[in-house]
Amino acid sequence: MEKKFVTANKVNGDINSHKQESLSKIDGHVLSSEGVELLRSEKRLIQPELPKEKIILVADVDDFNFFIIESLLAPYNYRLIHAKDGEEAVRIFRTHKVSLVLMDIQMPVMDGITATKLIRKNDKKVPVIAQTSCILQECKEMAIESGCNDFFIKPLNSDLIIHKIEKYLLNN
Repeated sequence: MEKKFVTANKVNGDINSHKQESLSKIDGHVLSSEGVELLRSEKRLIQPELPKEKIILVADVDDFNFFIIESLLAPYNYRLIHAKDGEEAVRIFRTHKVSLVLMDIQMPVMDGITATKLIRKNDKKVPVIAQTSCILQECKEMAIESGCNDFFIKPLNSDLIIHKIEKYLLNN
């Protein structure tokens, strides 16, 4: 089976995929731990610090998922803030002007359902998109009932993430 290795180009900032044996899979691409570190370091070198119009709070216990979302959204000039649990997400939400929340449902300290309910007590308008590996209809229903506007199932799908984020940010 052919696998792909993701790299970043220092000169022009392109993110490309190449054949390579590797460990982690995202959106059909397989990344080795070395590839993730290369992409992370190269990406930081090529991106100037530009003013960010919209803040997206990404509540996800998994650093790799945050890194993938960060990489996907890099061309869009959003400012991303990472919370590793629901309690931290609520704290960050209260202290920043967040435009959109990507909320993992299963997190330590405080789960995404509880965090969303607390966020909704402060703000009923900000879009909250649930993200989870739970495929049961009950998980989606719980997320929507807690105040999430939308929902997607992991593993992360880059087209779906970008579509949902643009859908809500362009309407706000």
